[in-house]
Amino acid sequence: MSKAGFRHRLWALRLALTIGLASLPGLGGALSTLDFASVPLQGNRAAVLANGRVVFRLSAPSGWRAYRRARAVARVLRALSDDARFKPSFEVRTLKGLVTIWGGGRKIVTVTAFDAKAEGVSPLDLASLWVRALKEAFSLPHLSVSPERLTLGVGEWAKVWVRAVPRRVEVEVEPLKVASASVSPGGGAITIFGRSPGRATLRVRNEAAELTVLVEVKYRAAYLKEPPRAVVTSSTPSEEVLRLAALNAVLRAVAIRPGAKGEVLSVEILRKGRSRVLVPFLAKGPNYLDWRRELLVVPAVVPLSLPDPELLVVSNWPEKVTFPKTLLFHRLERGKAVRLLYHHLNAAGRTLEFSVDLLNPSDEVAEAQVVPACPKPAYSPLLTGHAAVVRYFRRRMRKDSFITEVGPRERRKVVRHTVRPGEVVSGILEVRLLSGAEATLALEAARPGEPWVEPLDGYEEAMEHTPYVYPEPIKVIRSTARVGERWQYLGIGEEPVRSATSEHALLGNYGVVYRFEITLENPLDKGAEVELLFYPRGGTAAGTFVINGVLKHFGAIPPKRMKRIASISVPAGSRRLVEVLTMPEPGSYYPASLVVKTTGVLVD
Repeated sequence: MSKAGFRHRLWALRLALTIGLASLPGLGGALSTLDFASVPLQGNRAAVLANGRVVFRLSAPSGWRAYRRARAVARVLRALSDDARFKPSFEVRTLKGLVTIWGGGRKIVTVTAFDAKAEGVSPLDLASLWVRALKEAFSLPHLSVSPERLTLGVGEWAKVWVRAVPRRVEVEVEPLKVASASVSPGGGAITIFGRSPGRATLRVRNEAAELTVLVEVKYRAAYLKEPPRAVVTSSTPSEEVLRLAALNAVLRAVAIRPGAKGEVLSVEILRKGRSRVLVPFLAKGPNYLDWRRELLVVPAVVPLSLPDPELLVVSNWPEKVTFPKTLLFHRLERGKAVRLLYHHLNAAGRTLEFSVDLLNPSDEVAEAQVVPACPKPAYSPLLTGHAAVVRYFRRRMRKDSFITEVGPRERRKVVRHTVRPGEVVSGILEVRLLSGAEATLALEAARPGEPWVEPLDGYEEAMEHTPYVYPEPIKVIRSTARVGERWQYLGIGEEPVRSATSEHALLGNYGVVYRFEITLENPLDKGAEVELLFYPRGGTAAGTFVINGVLKHFGAIPPKRMKRIASISVPAGSRRLVEVLTMPEPGSYYPASLVVKTTGVLVD
């Protein structure tokens, strides 16, 4: 048998079966929903049925083509019937000689010349007849709901759309402790309210039928305890301070449910009128609904002084980190500022997350002031260390910091770096505990994906603290230089400071701020220019200097070469006081010298 003959016999068999089914008694009665079907007829025609009743007949050059058209039209009408939000409204459109019928934004059918010829009318008149038949079909007694399954959060509302003829419906929810329901005045929607976690059944009925909707109520993975409130201390905060202030405010405002995990998707600064920060947050967890919010944070400005730190804490041992571990652990004293310097190479062979954490083991909220200078990791130890020192002096000059809160018995990340293998992470952070019984500063190297906030379980009072704590974070050096006399070489990074808890000496004094107070005297009868030079002695080094409130910095300078920092005018017969701030930079080779060049240019 040829393929054409086989297809003809198969089509004839389908024709006989469908005609026989369409003639069964009761097929034309009212069903729970509208059921659209296609049926081939004798000749080159096919019919579209609604609940067993003919809506219209389609024609084509062959019976198979007519049946395919009817099947496609029935599929579109079935989709419209299943959509309870569809309000039965149909229109006829004419474009370039083609007459089409549309409903719900979809094209339902095209009225062809074959259709019009078979009915003995024009295509436009036939389209009007078909539209009337469609309206009658959609007015048959029926009931449909959408969706048939619904999941919502506790304390949230959701809609179940209803299309019913007759329009009056009754609803019932069991059990009521899980969810409740109410019908809108127009009868087109049912509002479901989630009361408590669990499963419930919503029954919807009218004269035509009764349908059920399965309702499941769950907790969201997180919720907002309070609006996020960020506090900064400068009227012109840096982007780093803005981001960290907003991030910490969001972490404080969002409560994550047990077993769930939260993630900050990004931190975007919006600058319209005043600084605003947008923080999208996503929380997920097993047996929870996802919680996603875009939280807008508008930091408040509270002027606050930046007192000089009383301690320097250094994390550089070991410099190469080969596996996740706690690198530093230091208990903070209320009211005393601490400067933390960290500088590490990721030698683990995989990506690690380095974070500075605040731990609050007490039962009251701890509040801390934070001055961050934490650039992105880089493969160059010198460049990342230099970037940290430059940021630090900028923050100090502008009194640029933020306030963070740590909840009772909570561990919170203040700063987090994602460090790839071979990269160096370097940063300087000043922290002052403003309120709270106690808090602890920690530096952690961990696998990626650790939560920003977690309960403080297993906290041990006897946990070993870092021995690299130095009671001399600032060195003040006073000097007098006279024009025409020998140059002065003032040491930077000499005479190592010693730990307060051990005999460890900090070679190079990395992280110690040097404050030079230099008195320049000019006994001559002509004005003079005194130059300040940077002179690396231990190897290649970068330098950062604040000279009378003006920041100047530069990258790598080879050893035994001098770099001019500034030139200072000293009038004849006068003296000037110059203040110079600097710091031995991690990643550079110190000691070095600040050279005061007192011979050279004379000014008439």
